[in-house]
Amino acid sequence: MSKREADWKRLISRYETYQKDSFTHWFFGKMSKEQLGQFIYKHSDHHLKQFGVD
Repeated sequence: MSKREADWKRLISRYETYQKDSFTHWFFGKMSKEQLGQFIYKHSDHHLKQFGVD
């Protein structure tokens, strides 16, 4: 596993243990944990598709 892949998996696993009820994004402002999860999914999906990873 490459360092980048390991870093990515580590960041994703941090979300699994995220305990706060909300998160303040620098651009979007306050987001619920559910909104944060949706944002992470959509953002990740966008970049994976951008680079041809399906």
